[in-house]
Amino acid sequence: MREHWDGWLTLLTNAERFPLPNHLEQFFAVAWLSLEPRRYRVVLGEAHEIAAAVGSVYTANFVSIHVLLRQLRTNARRANITLPEPLAIAPNEPGYENWRAEIRAYQERAGARAEAKARAKAKGRRPKRLQPTE
Repeated sequence: MREHWDGWLTLLTNAERFPLPNHLEQFFAVAWLSLEPRRYRVVLGEAHEIAAAVGSVYTANFVSIHVLLRQLRTNARRANITLPEPLAIAPNEPGYENWRAEIRAYQERAGARAEAKARAKAKGRRPKRLQPTE
């Protein structure tokens, strides 16, 4: 997801604004060559777009963004968590630039945590916990 977050958010935005059954389902697919499972591709979009992109030599696993979103909302209700409606902000909506800036800031903090953990592991000790920033 770290590499494909932008496409995933685009799919999520589309799924929220163009719900089933009136619109085509959106998928996040991981496709790989059957004889080389470590060589894979991530393809996003509608089923026919993914099939055209990977061809018949790839095996693909499809994750429906519509189903994922429905289950996320179900789980949130069960846990008494209120999610915003819609969950994702579209590029033409107010707050989009701020939302993306928050995501980039989070990614930078997560990258710093991962680097600190890797350095500590290389030195053979436990990493210090980074304090959250506001």
